[in-house]
Amino acid sequence: MGACWALLVFWLNPSFLWWLAPIVVSLMLSIPVSVISSRTNLGLKARDEKFFLIPEEFEPPQELVSTDQYTHENRWHALKQGFIRAVVDPRQNALACALATSRHRQAQPIEVVRMERVDHALKVGPAKLDNQQRLMLLSDPVALGRLHERVWSEGHEEWLAAWRASIEADPHAPLLPLQPAVKAPEPVLV
Repeated sequence: MGACWALLVFWLNPSFLWWLAPIVVSLMLSIPVSVISSRTNLGLKARDEKFFLIPEEFEPPQELVSTDQYTHENRWHALKQGFIRAVVDPRQNALACALATSRHRQAQPIEVVRMERVDHALKVGPAKLDNQQRLMLLSDPVALGRLHERVWSEGHEEWLAAWRASIEADPHAPLLPLQPAVKAPEPVLV
């Protein structure tokens, strides 16, 4: 389009072409420049050669470096069987119940659903609960607490065995004691 326009202007009045040259040249170059600049390989090569980088990309601030390091360490130390630990382990159950989001008052329909969820979880065991059922238990602190209480009071070996296996399979996760730790007396400074 730019070339046709330039030829038309040159045919009508060649001296006027110099005035239109910036517009005509930009029209003629717009398509090739657009095609070339839209390719990702040029941008990736420029980034590899450290062209067009902002200062934060040359030397990332400590906040970004610390965030990346924290994210990496968090993924490395993530519990492999966190749901089983949240149900069976007393400390992690207390933490999961404290962090749960659902805070309903007592109502008969809610209590019925809670008891059904707990009974179903005890009946099928931890291996056969799908992610949706696990999430529903984790988001209801009352149901999670009741499930924990019944696992220990009724001695559901399937849950306890899964908990023991999760501890053995996850060596970097701490083994939490089953009873309160005895606090040693602190030395008195004189």
